[in-house]
Amino acid sequence: SGMMTRRPTGVGVDGRGKARALCERSPGRYTLIHPWGRWRARGELRRAAPDLPIRGYVGGRGLSRGFSLVHALDTRIPAAYRGPLIVTVFDVLSMLPMSAELGFSPARFRARKEAAYRRIAERADAIVTLSSAVRDDLLAMFPTRARVAVIPPGVEAPPSFSREEAGRILS
Repeated sequence: SGMMTRRPTGVGVDGRGKARALCERSPGRYTLIHPWGRWRARGELRRAAPDLPIRGYVGGRGLSRGFSLVHALDTRIPAAYRGPLIVTVFDVLSMLPMSAELGFSPARFRARKEAAYRRIAERADAIVTLSSAVRDDLLAMFPTRARVAVIPPGVEAPPSFSREEAGRILS
């Protein structure tokens, strides 16, 4: 097909890792939710966590009845969901003055991100950041009553290679 395969972003890699961990550690206890507008991309989640059910949503209104808690990644919050909400904020780089000055964040992108971070600060019951620097920047720009916890991301150990395999790979 002519469709390009995109490399996953940090949010995508983290999401798949969390899904895989939930699947391994607590089978049957969690459901992944995925927006209908991006439903075709759910295959990555399915590969990461084949045993977790995936439920599509539009807006998120029905999620309040079906789930006791939603954990959203970055700014991907179901708009109409009204139940308890945890959000992981990966960074606020696009909001830093340096980002605008160096042209890393176009004005429209910054405006969307600012609205999303403001909504997170107002709506989330708890926020997870990946570092104390992200926490400090987020709180300086978007004060919140939510509990904010720093939880560094986990990493997958690289595969082990014998010296011979490593030599073949590197040559």
